[in-house]
Amino acid sequence: MEYQNTFQWKESIANSYHSCWRYRNEAGSCYPLHCHAYYELSMVTSGKRQAHCNGCTYETPEASLFFFAPLTIHGYANLTDVEDMILQFSPGFLRANATTASPNTILKLSSEEKPYICVSEIPSLREALASLHELCNHAAQFQQKDTLSLNQSIRQNMNLSMRLIQLIDILIEEDFLTFQEEEHSHSDLAALDPLINRLLSRPEQMPAMEEAAKMANVSYYHFSRLFKKATGFNYQNYCNHLRLQRAEELLLHSNLSISEITAAIGMETNSGFTRLFKRAYGISPMQYRRKQT
Repeated sequence: MEYQNTFQWKESIANSYHSCWRYRNEAGSCYPLHCHAYYELSMVTSGKRQAHCNGCTYETPEASLFFFAPLTIHGYANLTDVEDMILQFSPGFLRANATTASPNTILKLSSEEKPYICVSEIPSLREALASLHELCNHAAQFQQKDTLSLNQSIRQNMNLSMRLIQLIDILIEEDFLTFQEEEHSHSDLAALDPLINRLLSRPEQMPAMEEAAKMANVSYYHFSRLFKKATGFNYQNYCNHLRLQRAEELLLHSNLSISEITAAIGMETNSGFTRLFKRAYGISPMQYRRKQT
């Protein structure tokens, strides 16, 4: 996603950014597991896909709206041709429009049961998203930005801001989202963002906790507490969780041997990998592969 990289590159926790984009994706295409320090709302407007979120997989119906809080690990695989709409906004955008929110005020799912809501069941939500859909024209935002007058450009930005705030308000009213005060701030989450993406992209080279703390630019002691609060895992368990996710993908979608998978996830011995896998899944890696194929 071109904008995803642009957005994250310029992101600053102190600033206010938001965007609205529409995409078309072919059957069989995917977007790899990743995370970021801003918020994302993603709606499948047509087609079917499998969405991956924090270790769970959901086969999404049309008109399903997903919410991904900062540092949520997510990705997808398209089962058919898919059209979707991606809304992204920074913590600064929320604070600019809700002045009583503190740096530690986090927007979260009200329930961990599922990270999406069915748009068709809520008329006000359906109308708000239809209104946003008209604004989400990828070509217009990229190709016309140099030809818009100052008034047009500012009005377009204001319209997007107002409609996005309206959408968030509806999602809170419907008890899908809620504000909570947390010990960690959005700045803390942003510090962990590059580290977690490094872990996702290179599971075979998980840094030791001392190195991870340096990458996040925090002390070893603060890192341990911050990581647990932000992710729900201690650092070692989180690394093992990502290793197992990657191992599961390789078992299901490759012909790699157990030895090759062991090396691909950065573990030293087959026996160590097998013990870790059985502890999580209750069966050995080979039994899991046979059962799923």
